[in-house]
Amino acid sequence: MESERSKLKLIEPSDLRQKAADRPLRVYLAEAEPTRYALEAHPLQPGRWGWVQVDMPIEQGDSLLLGTIAAKSVWHDAETGLTWHNQDALDLFERVSKVIRKAVKGPMWVRNVKTGAARRYRDLRYSQAAREWLLQGGKLSQEGVANSEFLISDPSLSPHPDPPSRGEGDGRNRYP
Repeated sequence: MESERSKLKLIEPSDLRQKAADRPLRVYLAEAEPTRYALEAHPLQPGRWGWVQVDMPIEQGDSLLLGTIAAKSVWHDAETGLTWHNQDALDLFERVSKVIRKAVKGPMWVRNVKTGAARRYRDLRYSQAAREWLLQGGKLSQEGVANSEFLISDPSLSPHPDPPSRGEGDGRNRYP
């Protein structure tokens, strides 16, 4: 399912292979085809239906913005005023994340661009496409986080932890 201006529509896996400008920005994964009620509900309650939310990486200038995968198991029923728990979302998240973990590498390091301090994050991972983005001179970023630089190697171990910025070097540098 794809979220499009607060409306949901069913999509096929092939839709995710489209060029970046044509593919959805947010996708919900579900165990079974959702009901019409779930597709038209406002507010949207992924936790109620056991869905996993995937925010796709976005190209923005020379930056590739971080994509995320998440699940919420708690949801609020406005009619009864009660909060409910649905384990289905967490179970599906676990199965989906196992598949994704096999396709990505990690950990990543995040460096504060003002202080230079860097920290390793074991749950931040990168794909081969993200690595290639770096090799071509792009940057890895998170939307709204201008003071952080995302790296695929430990900056304390290498004088050149990531590929040079666009326009620097001869393009023949190779990095781990």
